[in-house]
Amino acid sequence: MNIENVISFIYVYRFNNFHKAAEALFIAQPSLTSRIKSLEKDLGTSLLIRSKKGVMLTETGKIFLPYAFQFFDVYNQVQNCFLQTEENITIGSIISASTSILPKALYQFQQKNKHLSIKVITAKTTTILDKLLNNECQFAITEKIEHPDIICEPIYQDPISLFVNPSHYFAKRNAPISLREISIEPLICFNPTSRYWSTIEDHFHRMRLTPNIVFNIDSIEAAQSITINGKGICFLPELSLETALSSGQLCKVLIDPPMNVRRELSIIYLKESTAPYLQEFIYNTYLTIKDFTG
Repeated sequence: MNIENVISFIYVYRFNNFHKAAEALFIAQPSLTSRIKSLEKDLGTSLLIRSKKGVMLTETGKIFLPYAFQFFDVYNQVQNCFLQTEENITIGSIISASTSILPKALYQFQQKNKHLSIKVITAKTTTILDKLLNNECQFAITEKIEHPDIICEPIYQDPISLFVNPSHYFAKRNAPISLREISIEPLICFNPTSRYWSTIEDHFHRMRLTPNIVFNIDSIEAAQSITINGKGICFLPELSLETALSSGQLCKVLIDPPMNVRRELSIIYLKESTAPYLQEFIYNTYLTIKDFTG
């Protein structure tokens, strides 16, 4: 069984798209298709089904997937046995990811690569993009980016929900809150230039409502702090709030009708990247998120 074929199968599964998977692997799409067919021939079964909605796993594909990840993991471990020279790598991250999924992903990654010296740069998505383009970091976790020189590999759809101080009357209601009620409350706008904030605004505009924005903030720590202190309510990404929620400092509020807004987190890297350990880091981060989100 060819390791490249197994990795190709994992990529098609992750991207749910042959074209994007081929681009991330730096191969032509026909070559990717050939790899998948070769793998299916080796296993004597069909693994994937193409449809208008993307790519689906067959029943045997679902059975094979965890074995594919195990095979990839063993392959990385064997490689690392022969890569024990001291190396330095720099990883970029938006702040919200650096306080949630990144620490565990980095811990697991470095446990397998103890010879590595890892530096982490935290900043806004636009700043991280500039650093990547200037070769100041090798890869990064950011929100989704569209750039001709960048491959943006999605890793998680982070729900955006409304959060309030537990003493707020929204938190004491046993029913979802309407957009009209939300529109008259002091609202903290976190990350106003983000894609998801535009989607939130569209929900208000469709109801002919204008949110009562009292703060525009690009710091998730500041947005959390102001909300915790009861100075306003805020739409925030759920992945970054584990500590505040578990400690009872914030309360999630349901909305009627539901917004279903999400922030797409991705690992980004240069198209021509030859950065060592890139694929292993992506793999570790992917598994970390699966564990983190249950």
